[in-house]
Amino acid sequence: MTSLTIKIEQVGISQLDVVKSILDSGTEFLQSLGFRHWDGFYTRQKVAQYLNERKVYVLVYEGEPAGTIATTPEKNSSGWTDNTPSLYLSSIAVLPKYQERGLGSVLLGVAEEEARANGAFKIRFDSIQGCDWLSEFYIRRGYTIVGKWGKPYRKFDYFLYERDLTSQPETKRAE
Repeated sequence: MTSLTIKIEQVGISQLDVVKSILDSGTEFLQSLGFRHWDGFYTRQKVAQYLNERKVYVLVYEGEPAGTIATTPEKNSSGWTDNTPSLYLSSIAVLPKYQERGLGSVLLGVAEEEARANGAFKIRFDSIQGCDWLSEFYIRRGYTIVGKWGKPYRKFDYFLYERDLTSQPETKRAE
């Protein structure tokens, strides 16, 4: 039996094209399922901004970039239950051809490790309402829906997800 190689790399602006390509593929995949909330969002400018302002990770699977996630300390408590020190996740994507291999769990595991290492008590993020398979994945990973978020100028409503790291044991990363 061969062992699979998974590597996580924190990346910078030099990897703009790699991260944008993963997010573009994620956008196309979501569009194919009828979800259009990422349409036009991940421009080169927006991805460059994330690379400059957030920690962005790329998951490399068998030598190929296969997924990405961005993290930032939670600064805006709008919609959240409290002002607990938290890590906010965004831009979570695994290329469609690599889905169903546990790579999304690996990405979340990296974020959970970062949160604990930096004294965050919670991990928070939002995700489109109505994408049941994705919501079920997050719930299996120990996240709870704590609210809904939407603005009049936004075309879509989002669930607010949270994981309290002080009351839940660490989940093991699949590697």
